[in-house]
Amino acid sequence: MDSERNRMQKRLLFKERNNHMLFAVMTAAALLLLLGLCLTGCSAKPKSYRVDYCGGKSFYSNAKNTYKAGQCVELHFDMVATDTDYTFYLDGDPNALTVQGNGNGFVLRFVMPAHDVRLDYSMRNSMEYVPESTDDSFADPND
Repeated sequence: MDSERNRMQKRLLFKERNNHMLFAVMTAAALLLLLGLCLTGCSAKPKSYRVDYCGGKSFYSNAKNTYKAGQCVELHFDMVATDTDYTFYLDGDPNALTVQGNGNGFVLRFVMPAHDVRLDYSMRNSMEYVPESTDDSFADPND
């Protein structure tokens, strides 16, 4: 009887060791898989894209050549002339960025898209007469 009891205890111990070993191997495999997924996912850096300033990069005091996709870009346009209206364009669209005057120039903000962009501006003398103006304050009272 003792020999059978010893055999049964050895079998139970063997099964218990195998279960512990299987658990340890499965846990290690899961951790390695998780680590591998994290390293490949975390190491993928967002791609950077170029900004074409149309020859006017020096007018922006903090301009960089590239920004990462999704990055909030803030540029300071410091080359301002008096009596001049400015319109800024991102890829030809004046509504694709926000423009705010700061007393010394303009602050332009946009979120960098996942492609290269073109940043341009136009300026117009604000003191010259524009015939299409809808301002009636200078209308001839005799008309």
